[in-house]
Amino acid sequence: MRNHAIFKNWFSRPQLRQACQLAPIAYESRLFATTQNKTTKEVKYNKYSSAITENEACGGAQAFLYATGLTKENIEWPQIGIVAMDWEGNPCNMHLDKLQNKVKQGMLKQNAKKKETLKLTPRIFHTIGVSDVLTQNNVGMRYSLPSRDLIADSIEMHTQALNNLISTLSVFSFRFKTQKSWYDGLICIAGCDKNMPGCVMALCRLNRPGLMIYGGHIQPGKTTMKQYGGENIDIDSGFMYESYGHYLEGRITWAERQDIVCHACPGFFYFFACLYNNAVSI
Repeated sequence: MRNHAIFKNWFSRPQLRQACQLAPIAYESRLFATTQNKTTKEVKYNKYSSAITENEACGGAQAFLYATGLTKENIEWPQIGIVAMDWEGNPCNMHLDKLQNKVKQGMLKQNAKKKETLKLTPRIFHTIGVSDVLTQNNVGMRYSLPSRDLIADSIEMHTQALNNLISTLSVFSFRFKTQKSWYDGLICIAGCDKNMPGCVMALCRLNRPGLMIYGGHIQPGKTTMKQYGGENIDIDSGFMYESYGHYLEGRITWAERQDIVCHACPGFFYFFACLYNNAVSI
């Protein structure tokens, strides 16, 4: 209940709410800038998904899309992938599905406007994440850095999904023309160390309109220990880790040590300097 109340309070912050609502608008501007034909001035916003949605030979794929709720009216709208590295086992990822839904709702709200505007079809999907803190000092850390490439690979794979191969017979060999297809753009929602570079790697590989939303940083923890007067726990300085040494030296009791551990992370995650550098630089 405490974490739920903290999340409700944290998520109500106007800056984050505004960022999620503006994501579709920012994406729309990016989409226009990158898909405009410089010679004819014609813009094809669905130039990737059209390989399926406008291809007469792809009736099976179109039938599947209709089964997901698309109609003849919107099947040719640009399809935008919204990916989040959400999972319940880590405070920096446990809320990303909520942000993901906010972005989707922002697109749908934009679509509902009566005035002439670019209409987008949001498509939610998910990928994995690994916590550097949970894997710290155990064999799980072997999987932390490789997860960055796995995140990038999985996003790239799902976003492109299908390639339309058109073969041309020549005298000596087959030549294949590859048409990249599926999502016309991508919005990534990340919240931990390897998540963010994994998203950026995927965006660079795909080379199509996209942006990344950072899931936010942790709120300061507060200890109930009288000697600290209920002050904020400075996690970056290692106070929570140092408290174990204080316990071993007899400077604090085990109950006091547990109080620090239980109150060090009240909300969503921002931990090591590398996390901060990733968020700022990206």
